[in-house]
Amino acid sequence: MEENNNNENEDGKKIDTDEILKETTNTINEVKDQVKGSFKKDELKNSAKETTNFVAGMFKNPIEELKNIAEDRTNKNFKYAVILTIIWIIAEVILRIYRSSLSWNVLKYLLPILKSAVTPILSILALSLILLVLNKKKDKNLVTIMSVVTAAKLPVVIASVISLLRLISTNVTTVTNPFSYLCTAISTVLIYFGAKFVLGEEDDKSFVKKFVLIEGVYYIAYIVFGLLGIYI
Repeated sequence: MEENNNNENEDGKKIDTDEILKETTNTINEVKDQVKGSFKKDELKNSAKETTNFVAGMFKNPIEELKNIAEDRTNKNFKYAVILTIIWIIAEVILRIYRSSLSWNVLKYLLPILKSAVTPILSILALSLILLVLNKKKDKNLVTIMSVVTAAKLPVVIASVISLLRLISTNVTTVTNPFSYLCTAISTVLIYFGAKFVLGEEDDKSFVKKFVLIEGVYYIAYIVFGLLGIYI
């Protein structure tokens, strides 16, 4: 009996799981290439400058920037997305090390740190895969979608970096915690517009329902990962 690797989305359209796996594998390989390229000595300075310009563009006109990223066919923004993700991972790992108590049980000590390292990646990948599945036109690859999602997550990345002030004093949580909530709210708004551009939606009235579906599926993933102690 032939195995069926296709499922149906909410519109009854077949979802090719093999294609999704292929997209994910290609993205992983591209991430490797981007990391290798970005961290060569002669490229590091240029990459830092370009990423700074990328972030500045998100501050000046975030909606227009998200649209440009979604429509870009060259995937030039993916390098900046990778760098932002690495910064996010480093911030989360440092915070986890700061909170963790030394233990003779190496696994008990390292496992929470490892979970903190993969959390940003899983957060971006989970949302990106949802958008990939819902993209009826199939005109956006996973690399482009991940670039959009990472750009939309920029406020969360900033909040994570600002949270490093806890290393200086625990009293700063009075400021950093509300700031983190604010950044999460802003990121949700940016994700709304980013998803809208990725899916090619123009009518807000019809897209609101789809966005609720996107968030609903994402939080199912949140619960599943949460059971493993990973909070995306």
